[in-house]
Amino acid sequence: MNKTTILIVSVFLLIGSVHANPVQLKFFSEIQFADFNSTEWAIELKDDWGLLYELSLNGWYLATSSDTAYFNPGLRAEENGFLLLRSDSLQSSFTPGSSGEIITLFDSTDQWVDEIRYGAVDHSEISCPLPGQSICLFRNGEDASPFWYIDNTPTPGGENDLDGGVGTIEGYVLYSEDIPVPGVRVIYEISYNQVGGIGGPGYWDTLGVRSDSMGYYQFNRVAILNDISTSIEGFYDQDTIIQIWPDSICQVTFYLTPTVGIETNPSLQSPRQYDLKQNYPNPFNPITRIDFDLQMESKVVLKILRIDGSTLAKLVDQELAAGTYSITWNAMDTPSGIYLYSIEAGQFNKTKKMILLK
Repeated sequence: MNKTTILIVSVFLLIGSVHANPVQLKFFSEIQFADFNSTEWAIELKDDWGLLYELSLNGWYLATSSDTAYFNPGLRAEENGFLLLRSDSLQSSFTPGSSGEIITLFDSTDQWVDEIRYGAVDHSEISCPLPGQSICLFRNGEDASPFWYIDNTPTPGGENDLDGGVGTIEGYVLYSEDIPVPGVRVIYEISYNQVGGIGGPGYWDTLGVRSDSMGYYQFNRVAILNDISTSIEGFYDQDTIIQIWPDSICQVTFYLTPTVGIETNPSLQSPRQYDLKQNYPNPFNPITRIDFDLQMESKVVLKILRIDGSTLAKLVDQELAAGTYSITWNAMDTPSGIYLYSIEAGQFNKTKKMILLK
């Protein structure tokens, strides 16, 4: 078997391992748009295995939903593994889509080699960059999958770095009537860490920050298409996907909904009367549960009040069917003291005391 044959077989083995191995092998490294209304562009391929330098790339081509363009004969990567493609590197017209595209790299046997999905396409990996920005691949070590980010300082033909590729996310976590929710974990990364290498045991790890006493949070993050979620006992989790933009501040405000659930057996009769139970535990630190009974379907308002009667938090404000309900209140950033909680359900009104003891 000659050297060329060995290298071609190596390409197929490496490509196949992309699907079988969580550590992805990527050839696309950077895409730069000079202007969305022009045909000036640059696509950087980066080869860490020497294949694009050793192999003949005659017959290789790029394809999108509207264009197919073959490499010029004799095209070859530099010894450092970089191959910079521009419009004059191809035998026919080729223009990356300005609103979104799937760009695919094929070899001379029509074998899929790599692809990048950006913008308004299915399973997009990153948003479309603005004029003067580029989409860059960050190779996050041997044991982690690479990811795409947007960079304000393009480096086509050179190593990618995170200079000009980091942004800020900030915002508030609130619920009814813009009341801040302190102590909420705002999670911006969930990863699976393997122990002992590929195939070994592992565990899920999360990275995040907590909202302060005003419900405010902030973190800096590489300019990726990021899934952000909230987590705190007593409220439903919220989740959103946002593009982080480099050297910019992106604001995301979460509005939480308290968890309310019927705890009585559905086969049992509805409560014979309205009632508001004593919270449990009491005294508490910092989480307590409040149970209440509804004789019939009612508009329910359940509030936490300061001792002077002013509203501290509104836990429930909605129509509920007859039944027994419970609601959890997290007073993590509320000072110790005596508080009131009250319910209004139809013509029924009741108020009780609770003690927060830290």
